[in-house]
Amino acid sequence: MHQFQICPVLIVAMICLTLCHSVMMETLPLCIGIQGMQESQGSPGKVGQKEAKEDSGAPFDMSRVLALEKQLAALQQSLTFYTNVLQFLGSICKDGNKTFITAGKTANFSSAKSECSLAGYQLSAPKTEAENMVMQRIVKKYDKDAWLAISDEKMEGTFVYLDDKPISYSNWNPGEPNGEHQAEDCVVMQTTGKWNDSICTEKGLVICET
Repeated sequence: MHQFQICPVLIVAMICLTLCHSVMMETLPLCIGIQGMQESQGSPGKVGQKEAKEDSGAPFDMSRVLALEKQLAALQQSLTFYTNVLQFLGSICKDGNKTFITAGKTANFSSAKSECSLAGYQLSAPKTEAENMVMQRIVKKYDKDAWLAISDEKMEGTFVYLDDKPISYSNWNPGEPNGEHQAEDCVVMQTTGKWNDSICTEKGLVICET
């Protein structure tokens, strides 16, 4: 019996084929799926409702507007007052609710009334002893007789305020008013605080009051 010898090369080739087959079986996917059918597009959904418009804020408050307008009017009034005060830079004295203002100017009685009126004030006239003392301090400071908003121009011997009301307070010098030559229809305060009737065309210190 002849012994067949297997070529070592053949054995190696067979081993390689076996190993390659095993490797291919392990690495190939188990199955290959078939491509599925394309899904049809669904019907469109309902259109959503629009969001309600955002509230623009609190309702209009007219009372606040009126309150602000009132405050503005008060500020404007104060501004006007202090603007006018600047025209009378000199002396400012206060007694209670009344304020006396002067710039130290002199004028006749008619011009004195006009100057105070144009500034939004009126020519001063003390109606109490306390007010008379306050005015006296100003008169002494400038050392000039000052006009009072009192006269008897309309009726000789009857002294009244500018609104024609009879005077409620007086501080006349002894023997005054004397109406000398019936020409002294206006009234001045002297540095002593006493009053004297005087000729209206003369010049006197202009003191206004508020």
